[in-house]
Amino acid sequence: MKIRTTIASAALVLASLAVPAAAQAAPGGAAPTGATATGAQASPTSAAMASTAAADGKVYAWRDPYRGGGGCAWSGRSDNWQYDCGDMRNKASSLENRGYSDAVNFYYHPNQGGAWACLGRGDMWLDLSIGREIFSWGANLDGYRLKLDNAIASHRWVAGCP
Repeated sequence: MKIRTTIASAALVLASLAVPAAAQAAPGGAAPTGATATGAQASPTSAAMASTAAADGKVYAWRDPYRGGGGCAWSGRSDNWQYDCGDMRNKASSLENRGYSDAVNFYYHPNQGGAWACLGRGDMWLDLSIGREIFSWGANLDGYRLKLDNAIASHRWVAGCP
């Protein structure tokens, strides 16, 4: 009888530990709050949504890690993130490519200038502040090997990542 009570108590303790971990899951799936580059309103972020969203032909950028804060969505290229979609130039800390078939290059300078990083279709970088994602292409160009966090000025769709 004492063994059953001990096993039951241990199971309850383990079950109670699992709930906080699930409750702290990163938010995801939602489009950034605010206007999109096409002028439509995006839906708010929700922790209850799935971590991967269906392809919709857009690339998304958020001001905070894990798709947090305001952000933008583009269906086409952007030559300067400062002048469209609420001035996102050098303010993105989370990115997601929900394109149908293409990858996206993110550039250090406006007009697709300087070094760049490539995000494949269906991929996301949820926390650029960590510094893992860098401008890894364009050796000898401005921005090469710098982290992407708060340093993206423009983007364009490309056939694939190198």
